[in-house]
Amino acid sequence: MWTTAGVIFISFLVMKFGKKEPYGLYHKALNIAVDGAPTDTQWMNVGYWKEVTTFPNACEALALKVIRAARPGPGGHVLGHGSGDSLILHALYPSSPSLKTLTGITSNKDQHAEAERRIQVMCGQNSLGVKLHLYQGDAIFRPLDHAFNDDAHPLDPASQSPPFTAITAIDCAYHFRSRRAFLQQSFERLAPGGSIALADMGLVLPQSPFRRVLARIVCGTLGIPWDSMVSRSDYVSQLQGLGFVNVDVEDITQDVFPHLIGFLKNETSGSPKLGRAWWIMGEVFRIWWKSCGGIYIIAKAEKPI
Repeated sequence: MWTTAGVIFISFLVMKFGKKEPYGLYHKALNIAVDGAPTDTQWMNVGYWKEVTTFPNACEALALKVIRAARPGPGGHVLGHGSGDSLILHALYPSSPSLKTLTGITSNKDQHAEAERRIQVMCGQNSLGVKLHLYQGDAIFRPLDHAFNDDAHPLDPASQSPPFTAITAIDCAYHFRSRRAFLQQSFERLAPGGSIALADMGLVLPQSPFRRVLARIVCGTLGIPWDSMVSRSDYVSQLQGLGFVNVDVEDITQDVFPHLIGFLKNETSGSPKLGRAWWIMGEVFRIWWKSCGGIYIIAKAEKPI
């Protein structure tokens, strides 16, 4: 049972580490092989650890699970929210269908520039027929913000681009402000029969008032809007309420948090300072899972034909 000291500790983390943009390029240090050697990947998600033991493999497994849930078809138009590596996987994985267009979106300027560089190198070498585009900006279309961006937002309801046949969001939608707005805009920009798939976080609301307060504090630490933390059943209801059909929400918590926490708490590569930061993040995830009722899910749904 956490004491007041625990709440103060988490509050300290909020003030010290909390920021509007939760990601940068520091995750490169986590992309290491079994022998500790660096890899050429730049994954950054919580991972799906059911059959793998390394961080890059777990991240790829989570991305593949989402991509398969979205069922992108040959000649399709796909929008992906997440890292550049997920787009590279979309384009280059042996079993991936040949797409017509593949659009990526990220709000982080450094990640966008790095993803553009890596995609040009890796995908350009393979002479792909797919048209690739990376958009740098908010995941959600906001008319006032878009007025200062010459690049067309992928979820602009007035877009003249073909509707998307599949949309994916890998370990990021819980940061959106709000997830519901993202799902609504995605529904509007999906083609009839198109699908959406997300790897996302949720919450089984604790009965204890203390733990509810703690959950709110941890949400602040992780940069998560409190309104986005819903149960599995509420997630289903929200998708159905927006008009989606064939909704399925799978709880994969046991194949995510225990392994991610163990990895982060034992990660020492990079520098002692980074090692301490990873340990702290592992502890935050442990509190979120064990004390706050945090869950991790794969959600998929379709737009009616």
